[in-house]
Amino acid sequence: MKRSRIKPISDKQKRIIANEREVANKMLEECQGQCMICGEVTRLEKNHTRDRTRFIMSCHNCHFPNGYHKYLDDGEKGTD
Repeated sequence: MKRSRIKPISDKQKRIIANEREVANKMLEECQGQCMICGEVTRLEKNHTRDRTRFIMSCHNCHFPNGYHKYLDDGEKGTD
């Protein structure tokens, strides 16, 4: 039997992804399809911190300003 080159996703990672999906769906309902940064009504994506435990829903322009990926904590320097 030929082995697959694709690594299977661990059960822990599947739970993390499922939890993020549930939280993202709740956030979409709360913000009613508007970007949580600029308020634009468009397709939204998860914009997260470097540790991926916190995220908000933001539009493509806020997530990738000037074509560069931006983490939430890049704008939060010095604030906790």
